[in-house]
Amino acid sequence: MSEADQKTKPTFDSVRESRHILSLGRTGALATLTPEGAPLTTLVTFAPLIDSSPVFLMSRLSAHTQNLLRDARASLLVSKSGKGDPLAHPRISLNGHIVEVTDTEAKQEYRARFLARHPKAKLYVDFGDFSFWKMAVADVHFNGGFAKAAHVRGDEFCYAANEVEAFIGRELDIMSNINKMIKDNLSKLGLDNNTATIIGFDPDGIDFFSGDEIQRLSFKQKAIKAEQLYEEINQLGESSFRAE
Repeated sequence: MSEADQKTKPTFDSVRESRHILSLGRTGALATLTPEGAPLTTLVTFAPLIDSSPVFLMSRLSAHTQNLLRDARASLLVSKSGKGDPLAHPRISLNGHIVEVTDTEAKQEYRARFLARHPKAKLYVDFGDFSFWKMAVADVHFNGGFAKAAHVRGDEFCYAANEVEAFIGRELDIMSNINKMIKDNLSKLGLDNNTATIIGFDPDGIDFFSGDEIQRLSFKQKAIKAEQLYEEINQLGESSFRAE
């Protein structure tokens, strides 16, 4: 690496921080292109899949869905809110193509993921005009606040197939096991044992509903097999996790 490259290389982990922002989100601003080629931005709900690709439940009656049917290019802005200057808080813009999910097995997996994060969507998930759509992430613009920005490639942002293949098709069973293992230890991490509910996981951590907010328990070590994930959980008392 040249001296110039060393100077421009971020001193923070933009990939991990970008994934972290997505994992804490439920809604985002979706930009699509109208038939005239003009941008249209709408509020949408999403859920990150095990590989960090966002999946959406969208109606064909919506303007943004009609736009995607004509031109799949889109951008999703997800922001982490907080007190003070909004521009001081981290956000990401994911750019790529969003297409309808047609694979039956994938639709069932995405349904479980989505409804865990958006339980009220059960009211309309089976309506005839609704279906699941997935973004193939081409690149991510990360902005962690003032003087903290980076460009992340899509193949960096999304976990590689060999990092998540051990979990595919086993997510519900693994989440059930995690709930049993972790339930009595949540209070140590500032979560309510009675209300905290797991809504998803990936190789770097677990996402929980705690009241109306999402909190994330991040692993010290990346877990690409269930055994590694359970090992991280068993170390709860040793501060292997941190609530964020």
